[in-house]
Amino acid sequence: MTTIPQEVTLTHNQRAEQIIAIIRAQVATIEGFGHLPADRRRKVVGFSSNITDAELNAAAMACDAHPQLAAAAGMTGDEFREAISFCIAHRKLMDEMDLDKAGVGHAVNLKRAVLASRARLVYQAAQNLNKPIDMLIPHIEKLRQAFSRPKRRTAETPAPPTTTTPPASTTSPPASTEPKK
Repeated sequence: MTTIPQEVTLTHNQRAEQIIAIIRAQVATIEGFGHLPADRRRKVVGFSSNITDAELNAAAMACDAHPQLAAAAGMTGDEFREAISFCIAHRKLMDEMDLDKAGVGHAVNLKRAVLASRARLVYQAAQNLNKPIDMLIPHIEKLRQAFSRPKRRTAETPAPPTTTTPPASTTSPPASTEPKK
């Protein structure tokens, strides 16, 4: 008699944790993987962003041509090219992970938007029931707070400005020399 294996269903949380574990295990295999402190990160990123692949390849060729330059750099031209290849390959990985992150964010935001619209339908249906509010579901007040528009705060009325009257002038203003029209 053959037995049919039963499907193991994972909760959403279990599935997410499983994916996180796989990703962590994979990125841990990347040479130099880790997180620099913020002050070091700024220095490294600032320095590395100022040099192009062409300039790095020029340094590799210079190391090939002059062993003294390779000794000064502490690496050969081939080691330079290998490191450049590493950077290019893992830059692609970084870009792909950024896209995947955005895709996961989109999926989460889309699901929340659907849930929010469904919750609004629940609230609207509860409002249309012909029952006293205290007999409705106990959570209706939370729904009311969630979907009610925030009331505008009334600004405190400022105190009326105090005006000081200028002292009365002892001289009269000069008479106008223009004829009245």
